Amino acid sequence: MAKTTGLTGGEQEIMKAIWKISEEGGPVTTSAIRKKLFEWRGEKVYSQAIYAQVSHLEEKGFARMERKEGSSRVIIVPLADKEEYVRKQAAYWADYWEKSGAGYAIAALSGGGSLTKEEKEELRRYLDELD
Repeated sequence: MAKTTGLTGGEQEIMKAIWKISEEGGPVTTSAIRKKLFEWRGEKVYSQAIYAQVSHLEEKGFARMERKEGSSRVIIVPLADKEEYVRKQAAYWADYWEKSGAGYAIAALSGGGSLTKEEKEELRRYLDELD
């Protein structure tokens, strides 16, 4: 399980890509991460930068690089659970901004405005699940 050490913005973006590629069922490689970041940012990211970020993620216990014997291909394995990380981040920011967890969630959902019908329905479903 991942250590509690926080991630930098760049590490979070790489970790988000790792989780997304894993969810899509693809092998998580530096090439796949580069493609995902290009999709999101519209700019190229060099493999060396990704390797450096993944090395930091390894040190922090969030991911691991594996190389199959006889192959130069590196597969990146996520070690941290995405949902757990998101929960911890939400709790951290709720505490930081001195809001309740529910208050922070509603503020995040609404973006400072009112909730859409779909967001209200999603919130109701979530609250019903808690009962």
